[in-house]
Amino acid sequence: MEKIKLAPVKRDRHGYARLHAILDSLNEGVLMYALDGQVIEANQAALDFLSATTKEEIKLTKAGLDATFEVSTLDAEPVPVEDWPVWRVMHGEEVADIVLWVRNKRTGRQWISSHSGRPLRFLGTNETFAVLSIRDITKSKTAELQVQAMETRLKSAFDSFIDQVIIVDHQLKPTYLNSAARRAGMPIAAGGENVFWHAAARDALTGAKPVTTEVQHITDSGVRDYTVSATPLFNAASAIDEVVVFAHDSTERNHAQESLRKAALHDPLTGLPNRALLYECAKHLFGEARRSCQQVAVLFIDLDRFKSVNDIYGHEVGDKLLRELAARIQSRMRGEDVITRIGGDEFVILLPQVDERRLPHTVAADLIHLIGKPVNVDGIELTVEACIGISLFPSDGETLNELLRRADAAMYAAKDSGRNSYRFYTDDLASQSITHSRIEHELRRAIGKGELSMAYQPIVEISSGKVLCAEALIRWENGRVGPDVFVPIAEMSGLVSRMTDWVLDEIAREQHRWRQQGLPLIPISVNVSPVQFKLRSFVDDIERRLREKQVPADALQIELTETAVMDNVDHAIRTIQRLRELGVKVALDDFGKGYSSLSYLSHLPIDKIKIDKEFILGFDQNASNRAITDAIIALGTALQLEVVAEGIESREALAYVREQGCRQAQGFYLCKPVSGKMFATLFAQGTVSGFNLDP
Repeated sequence: MEKIKLAPVKRDRHGYARLHAILDSLNEGVLMYALDGQVIEANQAALDFLSATTKEEIKLTKAGLDATFEVSTLDAEPVPVEDWPVWRVMHGEEVADIVLWVRNKRTGRQWISSHSGRPLRFLGTNETFAVLSIRDITKSKTAELQVQAMETRLKSAFDSFIDQVIIVDHQLKPTYLNSAARRAGMPIAAGGENVFWHAAARDALTGAKPVTTEVQHITDSGVRDYTVSATPLFNAASAIDEVVVFAHDSTERNHAQESLRKAALHDPLTGLPNRALLYECAKHLFGEARRSCQQVAVLFIDLDRFKSVNDIYGHEVGDKLLRELAARIQSRMRGEDVITRIGGDEFVILLPQVDERRLPHTVAADLIHLIGKPVNVDGIELTVEACIGISLFPSDGETLNELLRRADAAMYAAKDSGRNSYRFYTDDLASQSITHSRIEHELRRAIGKGELSMAYQPIVEISSGKVLCAEALIRWENGRVGPDVFVPIAEMSGLVSRMTDWVLDEIAREQHRWRQQGLPLIPISVNVSPVQFKLRSFVDDIERRLREKQVPADALQIELTETAVMDNVDHAIRTIQRLRELGVKVALDDFGKGYSSLSYLSHLPIDKIKIDKEFILGFDQNASNRAITDAIIALGTALQLEVVAEGIESREALAYVREQGCRQAQGFYLCKPVSGKMFATLFAQGTVSGFNLDP
């Protein structure tokens, strides 16, 4: 190619040198070259970029460029020489800020280069030159690329969030929405005070600090709860450029927390408030009553015969019964009343603003009537009864614990006076409650320390005085009360199961001792509490204990009260039948006292009846007692049942029952309860000492 000959120009050598020195001081490479590729000027930075020592070494031909350099985009796409900035400017194009990866094939050096250039025509000539600037921007561009990569990764991470992420500028206009925000239907131009996150973003911007708040937002699917966090983003000058907003949909979490809170404060079976919520409500109601000088009534409700439902029909039926009864109670209460379930069959009601229009005993009577109505559960008609104790704030106590204890004492007093009743707390009940608690505590300790003992009262054949068997009677040697007091307390406190287990074990040990002494099998009768008898596992427990203790079934007789049997006749018949199948005899104790059960007697698969001692003790003074005694003996004989007359305390009483045809008797006249050792001696003798019916 023919070289261009420049027209002679008169140069100012000093000015040229100064200009060249200025160009050489730049970090930016500057090339001035003709359109045929001949380099006219190149400052030192340009020589360094092109790995040349003089401008003559620089070859801007296509072959020369391709042999020296390898150029690619920032995405590593190769760029042909025709698209290189140096070539494009040489061919008349103007380029600006073209950024490329450049690698010198000779030296191996690689950098990111920014190129800008344009064709240039000097005044007074027709010659056109190309001027190209070359800048090494590797550091700044690498940093920029890293920032971009980080932003890309960050946005990719944001897009994976289930939370909405919105970045807004200092005018609170969104500049970025993640996928969750876009799926929620928020346009990029969204903004303004009607957007649910706007207030949090504004407060973060004006306060220059993070803000977290809870808001509700109406969506197509309804009202949603959001936790909105807004954080200002500061630039190098400590000014806020943007605010990043995170919006977390907390609806399900809030619902779950509310469910947990409700579960913690409500009975899961009935949905009623539980004991914990009762205490919270009491604080509020007592505070209001104290300020307004009003009363609050505490009603303690205990269901009678509910446990037998669970024992006979199972807990599923019992649970359904409880839900129905809870609904009934709620139906009678005002909105301000608090109805709670605090135990298996125990409810507590707080009645605020007690006055003549809402008297506690009126409410109690209504509830007793309501609870006593039959309930049909899965085709089974069930009936339970209730006893209610009532205490009043503040006259009976100023704390819920005090009022509950006193309402509980009143409830037990109601039980003692008969079923389906209520009682107000009185000072006399306080003493009874303390005594009850003391006996229960001491009895629990006595069972654990082996302070109980057994006594045996013989049952004799009237005609001969022969000892046939004995009734086992529990004694508390160090106790200050008799079995007529501590046995009912054991039943109410749940100790009766432990006590019965101990009695059966003791009888088994006694039977083994007697057999070691050469005595034959001696039937021993045991009084069984109605609470025990109603258990579904009662017969299984008896069978297991006999097997474990290696005691024959006919060595044990079970005595049941009429109350236990008549409470649920069908269940009683099934249970007694299973006992007899084991070989265990069953006696109906205190017969004639509890219920008018004569009509059921022929249906009960029992072996004997024991006439209640009250009829025997008053036979000579009360014609009615004699009539009932005569009828029981006659009925038992007709049904081929063994009949035992209890309470024989005189020769006259013994002669009387003998004349009526009674064949067995038991009482202090015949023999007082004795130890196991003494009973063995009596049995070995054959008859009780001093037995004589002859005139």
